[in-house]
Amino acid sequence: MKRPRPFYEQAYHAIKRMIFEGKLKPEEQIAEAKVANELGVSKRPLREAIRVLEKEGLMIVNPRLMVYRPTIKDVEEIYFCRIALESSAAGEIANTASNEIIDNTETINPL
Repeated sequence: MKRPRPFYEQAYHAIKRMIFEGKLKPEEQIAEAKVANELGVSKRPLREAIRVLEKEGLMIVNPRLMVYRPTIKDVEEIYFCRIALESSAAGEIANTASNEIIDNTETINPL
């Protein structure tokens, strides 16, 4: 039997989805009471969810609550990391994959 997820975890996933869908916009002031009401949770689980989102860098509480807006430098660093990781992964696949897997990969992503 599966246990239902705690309210703060449900709120966390709902708020994260709202951020990624653009329903909560970067630097827009967010009213905790309004979001708690929309999600049907009390302020306590909402604040726990916000604390997790703040640790992940998606929200800022300083002094008002808002979604983080990445800077150009943040975006450049993310792409630099992606390039390094994807290059490493491609090299590992090239060294260890069978010819069948490589052929399938070329079919999916022709260069």
